[in-house]
Amino acid sequence: MPSVLYIEDSRTFQRLMTKYLPDEYSLTIVDNLTAGWEAVQSSKFDLVISDFMFPQGDAFELIFQVRHRLSPQQLPIIVLTSVADRFLISKLFVAGVNATISKPPNVPDFRALTARMIEDPWVQRPDFPCEDAHLITWGTADEYTVFCPNLNFFTRGNTAQAALDAMQSRIRQHTLSGEKIPVITTPKQTLYFSQIELPGHPPSSPPPAGHTFAD
Repeated sequence: MPSVLYIEDSRTFQRLMTKYLPDEYSLTIVDNLTAGWEAVQSSKFDLVISDFMFPQGDAFELIFQVRHRLSPQQLPIIVLTSVADRFLISKLFVAGVNATISKPPNVPDFRALTARMIEDPWVQRPDFPCEDAHLITWGTADEYTVFCPNLNFFTRGNTAQAALDAMQSRIRQHTLSGEKIPVITTPKQTLYFSQIELPGHPPSSPPPAGHTFAD
C-alpha cells in the first residue's frame, strides 16, 4: 500500500486530501513543517505532498532537509501552491521538488500525477528556466524593459508581462543551446543618474534615471 505524507495547516485541505487520493493509499497528515520533517525521519513514505506557505514560514527549509538526506528518486516531493509566480516555482525545482501543481488541483490530473510519481519517481520539467538569472525591470508610460546582467541582454514590451515573457524566452533559448547561465562572480553597483548637461560637454544618453544595475 503506497504511503503518502501530506503537510498542510488548513483543515479544509486536509479533509479534501482524503478525497483527492485513492482509498488504497495510506495517508499521514501533519499540520506544520517541523512535524513533517520529524515524520520523514521516523517513517518510510513513498511520496511527500506539501503546501508551500505556513504560519512558520515557507517549505524551502523542509525541502532542503529532505534532499540532504534523500534524492528525488528515493522520496519524491510534490508541492501544492496557489502562488502563480513562475520564478518562485522555478526556485522550488532548484531546491529539489519533483513536481508542482496548483491549489486546488484538478482531481483526475492530481491522481494521475501522484500515481505516476509513486510508481516511477521522476522530475517534472518546467516550461521556464530554473537557472539563477538576475532580472531588473523598469518601465515608462508606453514601454517596459527587462535587463538580465548575467547575459547582458535586454528585452522590451508594451506591458511588464510581455517584456518578462520575452526575457524568459531568451533565457530558455540560451539554456536549450546547452550553455549555462553565467554566474556574476564580481558584484558591482553602477548608479545611473538622469541626463545632466555640463558646460563644454555634449549631453549623454544614459539608461533610465535612478536605477541600480548589478553587473
